[in-house]
Amino acid sequence: MVFKSQVLLFFSAIGKPKIGVTIALTKQLIVLIPMLFILSHFFGIEGIIYATPVTDLCAFSVSLFFLIREF
Repeated sequence: MVFKSQVLLFFSAIGKPKIGVTIALTKQLIVLIPMLFILSHFFGIEGIIYATPVTDLCAFSVSLFFLIREF
């Protein structure tokens, strides 16, 4: 997702790398793994397929939240 990457780089550039790391971990660790288990439990193999777009939407929301809070 391009938006998430741009926001991550923005926060690193302005000297706030902790927020950038938080955004990166949101997609890879905090949301993806639980979504894989939860959605596969309810939807089977299709839940695993849908986990990535749901995770991207959550990461987008977190990125947007931090970006709006910064400005």
